[in-house]
Amino acid sequence: MRVLRLRAVFVLVLSSVLVVTGAVLSTRPPAAQAAPRPVPTQDLRVPLRAMSADDLRAATAGAVAPREGARTARVPGTSRSGVQSSAQQTGGGLRVIGVTWPAGELGPDRRVEYRTRDAGAWGAWTTMSTSDDHGPDPGSAEAKDERGGTDPYVVTSDAVQVRVLDASAQAPADVQLDVIDPSSAPADKPTSTAGSASGAGAKPTIYTRAQWGADESLRTGVPEYGTIKAGFVHHTVNANNYTASQVPAIIRGIYTFHTKSRGWSDIGYNFLVDRFGRTWEGRAGGVDQPVIGAHTGGFNSQLFGAAAIGTFNTATPPAAVVNAFSKLFAWKLSLAHVDPTATVTLDGMTRPISTVSGHRDADGAPNDTECPGNALEAKLPTIRADSRALMGAAFFNPRIDVTSWDYGQPVTTTVRANPDRTMNWTLQVRSVCSTAVLTTLRGTATKAAGLVASWNGTFGGALPPPGEYAVSVSASAGSGTANSVPPYTARVQINPPPDGGPPGYCPARIGGADRYDTAVQVARAANPQSQAVVLASGADAAMPDALVSAPLARAKGAAMLLTKPTSLPSVVTADLRARRVTTAYIVGGTGVISSAVEQQLRSLGVTSIDRVAGKNRYDTAAGVAARIGASPDVLVASGDIGSMSDGLVLSGPGSALKRPVLLVQATKVPTETRWALTRVGAKRTVVAGGTGVVSDAVVRALPSPRRVAGADRYATATAIGTWARGVMQAQDVVLSSGEATALVDTLSGGQLGRIMLYARRTVMPSATASWLDQAPGLRSVTVLGGTGAVNELVAGRAQQAVRS
Repeated sequence: MRVLRLRAVFVLVLSSVLVVTGAVLSTRPPAAQAAPRPVPTQDLRVPLRAMSADDLRAATAGAVAPREGARTARVPGTSRSGVQSSAQQTGGGLRVIGVTWPAGELGPDRRVEYRTRDAGAWGAWTTMSTSDDHGPDPGSAEAKDERGGTDPYVVTSDAVQVRVLDASAQAPADVQLDVIDPSSAPADKPTSTAGSASGAGAKPTIYTRAQWGADESLRTGVPEYGTIKAGFVHHTVNANNYTASQVPAIIRGIYTFHTKSRGWSDIGYNFLVDRFGRTWEGRAGGVDQPVIGAHTGGFNSQLFGAAAIGTFNTATPPAAVVNAFSKLFAWKLSLAHVDPTATVTLDGMTRPISTVSGHRDADGAPNDTECPGNALEAKLPTIRADSRALMGAAFFNPRIDVTSWDYGQPVTTTVRANPDRTMNWTLQVRSVCSTAVLTTLRGTATKAAGLVASWNGTFGGALPPPGEYAVSVSASAGSGTANSVPPYTARVQINPPPDGGPPGYCPARIGGADRYDTAVQVARAANPQSQAVVLASGADAAMPDALVSAPLARAKGAAMLLTKPTSLPSVVTADLRARRVTTAYIVGGTGVISSAVEQQLRSLGVTSIDRVAGKNRYDTAAGVAARIGASPDVLVASGDIGSMSDGLVLSGPGSALKRPVLLVQATKVPTETRWALTRVGAKRTVVAGGTGVVSDAVVRALPSPRRVAGADRYATATAIGTWARGVMQAQDVVLSSGEATALVDTLSGGQLGRIMLYARRTVMPSATASWLDQAPGLRSVTVLGGTGAVNELVAGRAQQAVRS
């Protein structure tokens, strides 16, 4: 594979920017009963500077080719310009290095090289892989902010230095060397994770992210899911002589390079296999799920990728590695009902490939690579055959013929598949938002006749309500795991009539591709015709400005949208054009939303721009309150970034009641907030959060205060909901994620003017469930964000309160 190039070298830290991530460092394996803990990593970023004329003259025209691995950029005959790092040293520990640059800025006539120093002597310059074959799918949200880069290399020498040579006279800009210390302390000692016996192709032992010490704060966004049609084998191109105890550090280094250096949302691989035959969880999202990785550019959404840690161009892979791949692929492909000995033509390919392929087998750019190495590629026939043997009973190529019909007009839909033997099948139907089985059918399939399972679209003659349903077919050829076939599940949609029909099992959901798109969709639901907008920053650091913006939008009859600091996202620009916006209120100074955004607004026909800005977030909130106008009742929240969750749920009631939200510090009422309270004529205040967020002294300093708080953010949200139920319409409720990585969806939800509650991605908090179940006259729940923020079962649990 090309992204993880772990070479035996060594490094020295001199100067530059040192970024420390993580917080807990374990210096020895903990006791057996201790839970695994994240291990911090250090990322030293070293800018490359222009090379002197003497250095350029000394640079040889052709570098030593990489010892093994992927194809490289074309070697320039003459280096007319170049940039070079200073020598970076280390005390002898394992380091992961790589070079990055702005995406698309390194052409084929530029060459990236590194050299290492050992025992005081520098080695030869060696070319580093620079192709774009390993990464997110082009055009995906994950690819938007990525930097170009080399593969990561493991270094264990005395020092390392890198340079970029160019045949043109223009030296490359913004190139940096990343030197990552994944910590010399091992992650918690791996403990056996028992495999599953839930179906054919039993789950192998897979060591978790926690067991290699993943610092989950490095991840961004939420996992995305595709459809597995094949599995791809990669190798990381590092030396093969690593020890078992070094493996967690190697994976942490790769993870840090992918997230911090390349700008990806997570480690690229779905799985990694070490030379000892251990399989490690890579990208988060569920080892049994079709998580979209960043390992085979252009095809990630159609396959999973597993990388052997090491270099296997000429070195024969150990039997333990081949066996681990066979077990992993048998399990993963059995879940997807893919025959490991078959072929498939992936979307975007021009020819069929094996369902178990090497990275080099991917058809077309950007996959220009020798990965997974000649020796490992030669083992693929063995992996295919062994995977098929390990699967046991199976049916392949399942498909469903009808996936949509109108409510009140049921049709028969049929699942067909190719069983490898006689087996008994079971078809079950449930809502995608519930675990309750709504109907069950049974039958027998043979290899000759195939599997044919039909559902007539009713529940015993009764019409299902509109919504999305899961049609699942499982099978068994006898007793035992080897004879049990995992279920195939397809989704069908029953379309609602014009009047909406009876309540379904799933609530309404508003979401988009990212926070900016989500804000556009919410704005269209809240105020689709307005030609005025309130524009707040969607950056995490500017969350307080967005928090106070929703009441301003309601007061001005405007839609609320989010923007990037220096430019309008394309989805926002399209919405502004569609609205023919003439008036814009910008919340925040030019350090938050630049003047370039103002220029974009004017070019779109906006004639009136009112910027509400202060010298800090408290001052900006005060300015927003002044724009809203006189208000004897004011809402108060913490202005601390880490405490935004309490304040965000105030924005819905604040919008409905047209009450401003002012910000305070944990132990102090800022002067700007005191001024605003006086200016708007505040006589009563409602304060969100407990004493750990806003102290009693601060509350006492506010006009006629009422603290509304719970044991955690979920209970605080329900407490605010109970208060709001007494002062506003409470039949319609918004549910969003209370987890830090998805709080951004709540930023724009306040403009809906509804009570706002929190859930976890996969769990409905008891406080939220209890509040919904006891809410009088509850008419609707609307979920903000995609299923990666609040999954369907959690959404369905909320909808139970509406249906009851």
